[in-house]
Amino acid sequence: MDQPLLWSALLGVVVLGGLIRLLSRGAVLAPRAVPLRPWERVLVIIGGVLLIFHCSAMFFGPWVDAVPGLEPAARAVRAGGPASQIAYWVPAAAIVVGWRRVWWPALAGVAVTLIGVGATMFIPFPLVVHLVWLSALILSALSVSVFLVGDPRKPAVRQPSKLEQT
Repeated sequence: MDQPLLWSALLGVVVLGGLIRLLSRGAVLAPRAVPLRPWERVLVIIGGVLLIFHCSAMFFGPWVDAVPGLEPAARAVRAGGPASQIAYWVPAAAIVVGWRRVWWPALAGVAVTLIGVGATMFIPFPLVVHLVWLSALILSALSVSVFLVGDPRKPAVRQPSKLEQT
């Protein structure tokens, strides 16, 4: 698998998702979107940043090590031991907890892909399998953040139930 091409494509998709979110001025699927409480946002953001660090330490080690102060933590992540496990599973759980009120099929997709990434990282699998799970995680998490996380400054749009429509 051509990793530079994969990382470039994933970066392009993430940038495109960010542009869609900015241009739509909120969640694209507003009727299904839920605004996150401040502490939920903090959990998701910190969890996401820590998972990005974990992934960067594994795949872009020389770049991460060049940042003053990050080399010891990156080395611990790359060792694959208990510190690496904690550095992966705790932020992964934080994201699921932060998004727990999101539409359940989407949350299930994020949770399954988080488990898939962790399993293929800590249990010996071919790199290509791990990269497929990682790509699926990035796409599912991006989808939740673009389509299903509402703006806390805007009131949630609620769909009337079938009984209310009659």
